[in-house]
Amino acid sequence: MAIESACPVRQTVGVPPPTTARGPVDDALVACVDGDPASFGPVYDALAPVAYGTSLGVLRDPDHAAEVTQEVMVEVWQTAARFDPARASARTWVATLARRRAVDRVRSEQSRRDRDQRDLDTSVAGAQRDVVAEDVERRMAVRASRAPPSGAASTPSPPCSGRPSSRRTTAAGRTGRWPTSSVRPSPP
Repeated sequence: MAIESACPVRQTVGVPPPTTARGPVDDALVACVDGDPASFGPVYDALAPVAYGTSLGVLRDPDHAAEVTQEVMVEVWQTAARFDPARASARTWVATLARRRAVDRVRSEQSRRDRDQRDLDTSVAGAQRDVVAEDVERRMAVRASRAPPSGAASTPSPPCSGRPSSRRTTAAGRTGRWPTSSVRPSPP
């Protein structure tokens, strides 16, 4: 029994073989090596959307993606001599540059946020607190929440049951009890 029959090799139909032919953008990028600004126009027009799309996919922020795209296209202009059309297409090279730059931007932003948070935590933790003032303010807030609304009587009046109360109020505002003896005082 042959190995081919035990493990059949799947034939791919309709899949083109990898090409090593260079496209017009690759040729234009190679022409930029000499520093010709006129040759960079078509390169920029063809590759800036690739850089922007890749950056936007990583960053999820159009403004940051536009900044990264600008940085990548400046890098493409300055380092066009590093482009090797035998290794990858110009699109792939620019997409790789954009992805790396976007990931660097994400890391930079996260570091900035962490640093700002540490600074904030340090400044808040180092601030002196007036514990007495905070306690007084808290007690005043509790008292204010328990106080009756303005215009209401400050002391509740006793319920009216129709019977005379055994409590009396003196001129000074103190309360006391009436004598409750069964003997009535004699009239004067």
